[in-house]
Amino acid sequence: MTTYSRLEMPYYLIQSYADLSLAQSRHLSRYPTGKYNGFAHNFALISLNAAIVEGSLRSILHWYLLEKQNEAITKGKSLGQTEPDLAERTLIKLRLEVDTSDTWSKLKANFNYVFDKKVGDVVTPIVLSEIEHLFTIRNRTAHGSSIQIPKQALSEFDDEYLFSLQKKLDSLSKYLNTKLGTNDIFEGLGHPNIASEFWSLTKVFASSLNNLYPFPPELQKNIDAITGYTFGKMYVGP
Repeated sequence: MTTYSRLEMPYYLIQSYADLSLAQSRHLSRYPTGKYNGFAHNFALISLNAAIVEGSLRSILHWYLLEKQNEAITKGKSLGQTEPDLAERTLIKLRLEVDTSDTWSKLKANFNYVFDKKVGDVVTPIVLSEIEHLFTIRNRTAHGSSIQIPKQALSEFDDEYLFSLQKKLDSLSKYLNTKLGTNDIFEGLGHPNIASEFWSLTKVFASSLNNLYPFPPELQKNIDAITGYTFGKMYVGP
């Protein structure tokens, strides 16, 4: 069976995130006013934040499946097996699928399948719905896609993708208005506190998942780095 060396990416992304949040703090201290003053760093911070959330959930699945895989291997050897049985092969296939999963929605579906519960059941539906806004922004910035708001509201009879995107952006705009007191989505995206707002949410997300099962040290290090980091401060982690 193939073995792998593994780098826990979320842990190192948190260090990059901390450096960037410090850069934003310095920028805002020099330029404290401006309607869109956060644009200089917000999109990079939000993209990193989404990667940290997604990578952490992927690692939670990876280590759990690896543990179950090793248990199945130990059991098989005790029964005299010389080749992986169906249970082992299924666990290996599922773990590799998780490790190569390229969408947030697929990762959530895998979580549901493995733990027989939805992510929202663990972190609460409200926290998950707010985390989804993080990915709405990330999905635009990751591909350098413009954010366009139609001047006339679309309906279900218009282009299906554009209608779905409008609903997500409308929901995001309302969320930012509630949290930051902004008037429109562009003002919200440029607000100096949007990144710190999402980081606070990420800490709640990580804390809620912390007791899902006994985490191995490699994974616990990731979670502790998230919950222990304060936005805009120098990173001092394990």
